[in-house]
Amino acid sequence: MGRFRRISAGLLAFVCLGLVANPGTMSRAAGPDVDADFRDPNESGDGYQIVILKDQSPVGGFSYLMNGDVAKLCTSLDDPNCEGDRSQINYRALLQPCTSSGQLDCISGFGSATETNELTPANFIGNFPTTGRHDFSPDPSVKLPKPGPATLWSIPSLPHAGGTTYMVQVQTSGGYRGGEFVMSEFGVEIHPIELVTDICFPNQGSDASCEQNQGPGFYDVPITNIEYDEDGNELPRETRRGLASRVSSSSFDCIVLAQDQCARRHAFSSNARLYLKVKLSQSPKGWLHGRISKPNVAINSLGGSAVELDVIASTVKTPVVAKSTPWSSLPAALQDAYRATGGFRGASAGTRNRPTFESGPEIRNAISAPSSYSTTGMAELLAWIPYINDQSTADISKWTLRSLTDGELAGASSCFSNKAQLNGLVMTNATQYTAGPPKFDRASGSLDYQVAAPHYTSGGSVFLGTYDLVMRSEVARCIYGFSKAPLNASISVVDNDGVSTTATKLVSERDGWIRIAAYGFGFSSPTVKVKFTQDAASSTGSSSKKITITCKKGKLVKKVTAIKPVCPKGYKKA
Repeated sequence: MGRFRRISAGLLAFVCLGLVANPGTMSRAAGPDVDADFRDPNESGDGYQIVILKDQSPVGGFSYLMNGDVAKLCTSLDDPNCEGDRSQINYRALLQPCTSSGQLDCISGFGSATETNELTPANFIGNFPTTGRHDFSPDPSVKLPKPGPATLWSIPSLPHAGGTTYMVQVQTSGGYRGGEFVMSEFGVEIHPIELVTDICFPNQGSDASCEQNQGPGFYDVPITNIEYDEDGNELPRETRRGLASRVSSSSFDCIVLAQDQCARRHAFSSNARLYLKVKLSQSPKGWLHGRISKPNVAINSLGGSAVELDVIASTVKTPVVAKSTPWSSLPAALQDAYRATGGFRGASAGTRNRPTFESGPEIRNAISAPSSYSTTGMAELLAWIPYINDQSTADISKWTLRSLTDGELAGASSCFSNKAQLNGLVMTNATQYTAGPPKFDRASGSLDYQVAAPHYTSGGSVFLGTYDLVMRSEVARCIYGFSKAPLNASISVVDNDGVSTTATKLVSERDGWIRIAAYGFGFSSPTVKVKFTQDAASSTGSSSKKITITCKKGKLVKKVTAIKPVCPKGYKKA
C-alpha cells in the first residue's frame, strides 16, 4: 500500500473574506431562489435571440466503445468492428459500484457527510436505465473499465423534495495508446432525482421515435427529408450516427429519459455535504475543476498507477442567466453584439429553427450558449448584467468534478502542466470563470483567477462567491523557485473598482499538498489573487543552522557563532 496523502479542511488554512457590495442595494426584497423549476428557454419562433449562460454537464450520459477509424461501435475488443489496429479505438464508461476489494475503475463509496466529515454510506439501488444501449465487455488487463448506465443510490439521512434517491454518474474516457487504454477525461455529476412517469409520443414532426425509450446513446438519424415513390411508399433515406432526442410529454428537468420514465432533477437540501470514493486504474492527470466547496481530498495509492480518489465536499449554488428575447426588444448594444452570427460578437450560435438561421436577425432563431470558462462567455455575461437587474435567472445547486481539457491548459505555466499526475483542483460557484488553473502574473507575483456572476440571486438575495484552491506544494515551489521550507500565503479579492480585501495566513502543508480558499465575496467580475512568499533565507535554500568561525587579530583569537557569523572589526577570519 502506498503512502496516504490527504488535504484536510481542518488542518489547512482558509480565509473568509468580507462582502463587496453596494450598500445602497442591500434593501432589495429577497424570496426563494429558482432551482429545480428552471427550464432552458425553448422558444423556436422566428426573430428570437436566446442566451443560456450555465454549466454544461461534465459527463456524456452513456457508455460506449467505438472504432473511430470506421465509426463503428463494439461490444468488446473481440468484436469484428474493433479488430486490427487498436490505435483508433476510444471508450467512454460510466463506472459501476465495486463488487470486490481488488476491483479497479469502480465506485468504492458514496454517501452523506457532516461538516466534521463523519460519513453515512448510501445504499445502492440499481441503474437507470436498467441496461446501457452501448454497454461493452471490460478488459482490466488493458485498463478498459466495466461500463454501465447511471447509478442510483438512496441516502435516507439526506432527503430532498423528491425523496431520498440520488443519481451518481462517474465517467472516464480515453483511447488505446501503447498497449493499454489511457484515460484522458474524468467527470463526476451527482443529482437528487425522482423517477416519474414520462410517456413517449412518436411522429410529432421529428425523426424521434419510442425506440429511443431504451435509453440515451447513438442512433441512426436520417439526414434527408422523407421521399415517396409513385405508389406512396417511403424511399430509403441516407442516415448518420448521431444523438436523437425523443419526443416527450415531460415538463420536468430530466437528467435521463428512458423506459417511459424521467429522472427528474430536484434541488439539493440546504448545506448538503457528500462524499465519493472511486478506485481508478490510473489517476486523473493535470487539474480538476469542481462545482463544490470546502473540499477534503485524499489520494491513496493502490500500487502501480492505481489510486483511490476520495472527495468530501459541500454543494454550491451556481447562478444561471438565461433569456429568450424578440430581436426587436433587444437593447441596441446587444443587437450590435449578436447581429453578425447570433453568437456574441461573432461567435458561433445554435438554433431551434434551422431553415431561418441564415436569414436576417429579425426572422432567424439564434441560441448563444458559450462554455462557462470562455472569455467570450464572461464578456457576454457582463454585457447582459445591466439589462437583467444584475440578477440571475436561476441558481442551480451542484456537486460536480471534471478534468480540465488540453485547450484550457494550453496557456498555463509549465509548472501546472505535468500530465503524469494530478496537480491540483480549483473550485468556484461563479457563473463564468477563468479557463484552466490560475494564471501566474509575473509582474505582481500572484496566481490570478477571474470569476463573474450577477450580484443577486434569482430570489433577490446577495450572491456570495466561493473559491477553493488545492494544489501540490511542489507546483507552488516550481512557479516561485522556492525551497522546501514553509510557505506563507496571502489571498485577496479585487473587485471591479480595484478595492481589495486581503488576509494573510501561514498555509499548512500535509503530505505535499496546500489549500487556500475565499468565501463570501461579491461580484460582478472580481479577480481572486493568491500570492506565496517565503523568508529570504528559506527561498535561497540557505540553512538556518548556526555555525562557528575563528577570527584572529595578531595573537588574539576569537570564535564567533551565528547563522551568518562575521568577524569583529580589526579581526580577520582564520
